[in-house]
Amino acid sequence: MLGRRPSFVMSTCLMMAISLCGCGERIDRTKQQEAAEAIFRAGGALKLQDSDIKLTSVDELPQEEFIIGSVDLNQTSAADDELKVFEGMTTIQYMGLHSTYVTDAGVDHLRTLKGLQEVELSYTAITDQALQVLAELPALKKVFIYDTAVTDAGMEEFKKKRPKCLIVR
Repeated sequence: MLGRRPSFVMSTCLMMAISLCGCGERIDRTKQQEAAEAIFRAGGALKLQDSDIKLTSVDELPQEEFIIGSVDLNQTSAADDELKVFEGMTTIQYMGLHSTYVTDAGVDHLRTLKGLQEVELSYTAITDQALQVLAELPALKKVFIYDTAVTDAGMEEFKKKRPKCLIVR
């Protein structure tokens, strides 16, 4: 009986660690730091997971480990290549990209953001192809696409795959 107790304690600790890090994702401090620096270089802001405080510079980042939950690159110089830094960051729930230089190629870098719930792509050069990528994101609830090249047919195809996801056009 005593031989089982350590494994129970270890498995309990492991489960707690997994739940704290977000569904088993290993949080990489370097990746989070690189993403934060890229956001600030582009003139954007971020919010940490479970926080409503908008951070706009590296100096505002905590010294301890942190997790980015929201990215605001709206009305910045952000372009396709700059979105590569976010690949695999499943804790990001909001991505603001309106009035940027993002195209379908940039949206393709978002395909691994499995926790993304809302994305703002108004006033960008996206097309129906971007919606095909977004349709594969399981947590997505809202997409803003004012003044883009997305067609009615592209919207209909998206709605077939994601009928509960709100598209604001």
